[in-house]
Amino acid sequence: MEVELNNPAGSPLKAGMNGVAFFSTGKQIQILALPRECVVGSVRDAKVFLADSGKAELRPVKLGRIFGDYAEVLEGLTAGDRVVISGQINLQNGTKISIEEGVTAGK
Repeated sequence: MEVELNNPAGSPLKAGMNGVAFFSTGKQIQILALPRECVVGSVRDAKVFLADSGKAELRPVKLGRIFGDYAEVLEGLTAGDRVVISGQINLQNGTKISIEEGVTAGK
């Protein structure tokens, strides 16, 4: 991709400088995403703990694009799944857990 920019004299662009660009297609799409702090392991071999019937269930997920602190979920979860957002280091598959009601992810 090639981008043409103005090069102001007061703060000129120099070799080695970099930047970030955001492009809009004008379309909005809905995706399923979760906070990256929920992910156990690497992005390529991602897993999350679900809160299921009072137990932690370790489930593999396939992640897509990363948006800052959030990761797009391509496979492995559906909207409404209850994902553990903290304390995963203390969990194993099948560990008994309790759910704190009224806690909303992302707030």
